[in-house]
Amino acid sequence: MPDDQLDMHDGRDRKTLKRGIAAGWNINAEQLHGYTKALDAALDIARNAGDQRAIVSCVKTMATIVGQVQADEHLDARLAAGKLTDNEVTIRIVRE
Repeated sequence: MPDDQLDMHDGRDRKTLKRGIAAGWNINAEQLHGYTKALDAALDIARNAGDQRAIVSCVKTMATIVGQVQADEHLDARLAAGKLTDNEVTIRIVRE
């Protein structure tokens, strides 16, 4: 998704981005960097205006981005180390 399709000054677009990240949208590092810069600008505007809702929304959106980046980094590290990427559970059934 190109950076110009979502406006980080608009709360609805911030919500769309958060939902997209949670849904597994394929967003590359360059796009995430663009969203982060736009969020910084939107956060400055919200602070200057004293808009508490917009401030909280910007911070939550940034946290979602950071969380996804961290999850991707952990996955890459596990793959590079040859470790499992999913939890494996063994269930033993005992009949009496």
